[in-house]
Amino acid sequence: MISLARIITMLASVVAAAAGLYWFLAGRAGDPPAAVETLLDDTRLLYAPAYARFPAGQAGGRLNALELAATFPKFAPAGALAVALPASGARDIAPIVFLSLRPHDKNLVAPQDRTAQLYASMLSPDVVDQGSGLVMRSFQDGSAYEGEDLFFAPPDGQSFAARCPHPSAKPDGLPDTCLYAAEIGPLDVDVRFSRDLLPQWERIADGARALVQSMLGR
Repeated sequence: MISLARIITMLASVVAAAAGLYWFLAGRAGDPPAAVETLLDDTRLLYAPAYARFPAGQAGGRLNALELAATFPKFAPAGALAVALPASGARDIAPIVFLSLRPHDKNLVAPQDRTAQLYASMLSPDVVDQGSGLVMRSFQDGSAYEGEDLFFAPPDGQSFAARCPHPSAKPDGLPDTCLYAAEIGPLDVDVRFSRDLLPQWERIADGARALVQSMLGR
């Protein structure tokens, strides 16, 4: 016959186990989700919340635009590293690539056509070979992009073109970021990155495309 003391001990063990399970599940409920879903118009995206720069993107739902940040070159979620842009020349943290995703706007000149159809008339005639598969031409004074340079893959920037501000004469602690635009599936994607990463332009373009396509393909 089981003694009263043993019964009490067994009941206490059951209660303790139940309490432990409750607190485990409660803690798990507070964990961030493995993936969130966002709708840009009718385009569905699934991604780890650590990619999102702002609370709206971390929560998901229907948005007008989605702002992401990824480390370079792995294009892993930047998480807390994306709170602020690292200073130009900083080497203590991984470089960050920022992506802005929006539904495709048919009224805009397609990114692959902008060098020939939009920028050409604003560029200076001088062409500088960058030695990394890109050439550089500066925008003329008085043009819409005065103070910027255009780096593009010859002859006409079809595969890559990025606008970058002239290097600051007096560094202000903030990096001079370049802007590369691409059409990826049903989305217009703006990619911002440090000018120091321009020699790795192919990895930037390929990595951004692969990341967005992985979010679309789930």
